[in-house]
Amino acid sequence: MPIALSNKVTPQCYDLKLEIDPKKENFKGDLTIGLSVNDNKEEFDHFTLHGDQLIVTNANINNSVELEVTYDRENQHIIFTNAKLSELLHSITNPIQLHLSYVGKVTTIESHEGKTQGLFKIVQQGHILFSTHAQPSFARLILPCIDEPSIKTHFKLTLKTLSQFKTLSVAPIESTTTEGKWQITTFEQSILLPVALFGFTIGDIKSIKIKTKDDKIPVSVWSMQHENVDLATYALNVVSKYLPIVQSVFQFPFPGKKLDIVVLPFLNDIVMENFTMITVHRQLVLLNSKELATREITFQTLQMLVHELVHHWIGNYITFDSWTHLWFNEAFATWLANHLIATNESDYADLWDRDAFYWDTSLKSVMDSDSFIETPPIIKLQELKNKDSTNKSTTNELFDPHCYNKGIVILRDMQLTIGMEHLSTAFKQLFNENTESIHNKCIKPMDLWKIISDKLKSENIINYFVSWTMLPGLPIVSVTKDDRNEDYIKLVQHRYLPATITSKQETFEDVPYHVPLLGQLTDGTPDKHNTIMTDRSLQLNYPITLLNKDNQANVIISYEREESYDEFLKMITLGTLKDHDLFKIFHDLTLIIGNINYQKHIHIVGFFKILNHIGSLPDDLPSLEYWKSLKESMKVVEFLTRFYTFTQDSTKLADIAKITSKLFHKLSWDIKWVQEYAHEDELVIRSSLLFLTRSTEETYNICNKIFQYLKTGQDKDLAKTSIPIVIISSVYKTTVSHAKNVKDWKAVLDMHKSSVIDKIINNNRVEGIPNVDTRSLLTNHAMESVGFIPGGKPDLLDRVLNFIASNITEPYIDSVFMGLIYQASVEASEGKTFGQETWDLFTKQHKHWAKKLDEESSYFIEFWLIQMWLLQEGTVEGEEFAETVEEVNEDITTLKMRALQQL
Repeated sequence: MPIALSNKVTPQCYDLKLEIDPKKENFKGDLTIGLSVNDNKEEFDHFTLHGDQLIVTNANINNSVELEVTYDRENQHIIFTNAKLSELLHSITNPIQLHLSYVGKVTTIESHEGKTQGLFKIVQQGHILFSTHAQPSFARLILPCIDEPSIKTHFKLTLKTLSQFKTLSVAPIESTTTEGKWQITTFEQSILLPVALFGFTIGDIKSIKIKTKDDKIPVSVWSMQHENVDLATYALNVVSKYLPIVQSVFQFPFPGKKLDIVVLPFLNDIVMENFTMITVHRQLVLLNSKELATREITFQTLQMLVHELVHHWIGNYITFDSWTHLWFNEAFATWLANHLIATNESDYADLWDRDAFYWDTSLKSVMDSDSFIETPPIIKLQELKNKDSTNKSTTNELFDPHCYNKGIVILRDMQLTIGMEHLSTAFKQLFNENTESIHNKCIKPMDLWKIISDKLKSENIINYFVSWTMLPGLPIVSVTKDDRNEDYIKLVQHRYLPATITSKQETFEDVPYHVPLLGQLTDGTPDKHNTIMTDRSLQLNYPITLLNKDNQANVIISYEREESYDEFLKMITLGTLKDHDLFKIFHDLTLIIGNINYQKHIHIVGFFKILNHIGSLPDDLPSLEYWKSLKESMKVVEFLTRFYTFTQDSTKLADIAKITSKLFHKLSWDIKWVQEYAHEDELVIRSSLLFLTRSTEETYNICNKIFQYLKTGQDKDLAKTSIPIVIISSVYKTTVSHAKNVKDWKAVLDMHKSSVIDKIINNNRVEGIPNVDTRSLLTNHAMESVGFIPGGKPDLLDRVLNFIASNITEPYIDSVFMGLIYQASVEASEGKTFGQETWDLFTKQHKHWAKKLDEESSYFIEFWLIQMWLLQEGTVEGEEFAETVEEVNEDITTLKMRALQQL
């Protein structure tokens, strides 16, 4: 945000009187601001308030000191000047009161594109509603103020408007009088708030009401007259149930006397936690019977409402002094909402790991981002985000998803390592013993954890928070035998480096993290002896089976003991290794195998031990219920298959073929599987297994049957079946790999034609993926498959290469390279591999292609060069390659760097 105002005076209270006439585009305001003079002896002749689209018609102090008013419209400042201002203010013995009369603008909103900022009006079906949105810096559209989160004041509001209108604000109504057609409503003084949490609503609105379960706080949901407010009954019941629950966590009363939820047809931010007057878009609250029967929709509403309730303690009562802490404010509310929902809703008891909800919504994206060397720590990232903002920035523009998601992860791990009971005890002391330090002024998240750390007498708490907010990256923890005693386990942590960076290339910050271990002992119970690892290494004099149990922490675990993998096999046999734990083991291996910084022989041996064991069990795959983990394992299998194909390691490829064959035959391939699959991940596993076993006649027969149905629509077993699009790529590649002649190859190539795709889609032969373009996927699947031709058929290779050369500017042409590159070391014709043949084509055609491709398509040249360097670095002279690259204006160093990143 822009630089904060530097004033010699500070607001203590805003006493605001507004006159709002629905027939006028402007509103009138009379404002009295209680001011305090900051302790200083310097003379000054002016002070500044924020104001946007406001015109001040009168300004004085205590009705005696007149002020000159000027404007800095660009910075949205209103400057109040008097040559003897400091002398006059220091001479006043009574409270200093700034009196302003002004005029502001009402924005009419007619669609979702309208900016719901400041004071806005909505008219629908003859009904009128006025409401406000002040966060992050739009209070200045409503009143002259210091529009910054670091300043908290009381608000006293009086509204003059039409008598038929209902009125709401951030405090209860104190009194109402009428003057003809006008109604004058005065509200009680609010608690201390930053201006971003101030607001009010006026209009033709109606409500449904309830009291909380402890019968103390009246709760109302309000909507415009033409809306069916009864559709908000679910929302009302959620609030009634959860408000006392949230209160019990903090063991501190709800800080307001009432709670209103105002349903708006339009709201850019979707929801806003104004103190005791939450505004929310109608789609989240007014739910019809169909929506109430949809789990995703009701959960979204449930989570949103509990999130907003949490804000009334953290975010409203306790407020933070800068928008750089927005990530923590939002993360805290989501973390605690998820915890309370998991604790109090039987349907969501396993929320943190059910269907990988936590992994998919938060943890995965955090790990992905933190694995990049370039990703700064969240404190730095949020500062950079705010530095680039302006006084017109919205909350969404200040919000950083990575900081938010990492905040959820940090809080979840703190909960698991500290214990929710201890946190709740600390919260009680925090709220009941520290009003001066946590409510009367704005604080930083670090202040909050410092107090909690003191209350629980543990420096690890504040140090933990510092570690995860101020250090970049994420840790990798190696689990090895202790050199001094083989019965002991040694843990060693370092900052994780991705495969694109080697530890020898550069020196990166590698400060030990505070790593939540979340260990599991051999009897299945959690390890309570060592919950956090704070040093470089840690010795355990007892056995453990797992670290990061339930996949909750932002850490990679590298198991480097053979005993660890043997323990996994026992747990799989006994059925005690859960899918999400095996998934995490496999996911970490996807980050280790192929990464020269960490890969060891034990990783590959251990990985295949697990897969071979699963393939050797008497149970079929559906009964094991390892869908998500096996799906993840396929990434490693496909990577190693490609690698061993490239290095022509026939022994390793044979070993992989045996294991994939075992897994293949753990599934039923009766054609009914196409429709009657148990889990969406099952389709991905089947697709991978079809691809990996594509050379077998059994797989070819399965795929050819599906291929012929897609092509012709004729098959008695598949009649009227929609083939899941997830498996079509493997079907095409398998079909091509068995092509006996050009006719067979062309049959797959033709599947990219619009006319063929039209028939597939129009006759419902394919089941697409929601929100994904089915046509584009089908085109891409066909194009990326035509290069998977069998070796030893030079006529087919000629057709593929000619197709590339003739269609170099066509969309999706880069996909054709996939098969050729995958089989780069395979013999394509006598004495030459696929890689050598494609390189020959490139050296002959690159000048022609460079001229033919326009600037927009030049990315293709880079892509092609990258692949060719990877394939040919060992067989083409460096100078020759450099000259070729130079001819198309590409820098060899940059090219090789990008090539390594792709590899």
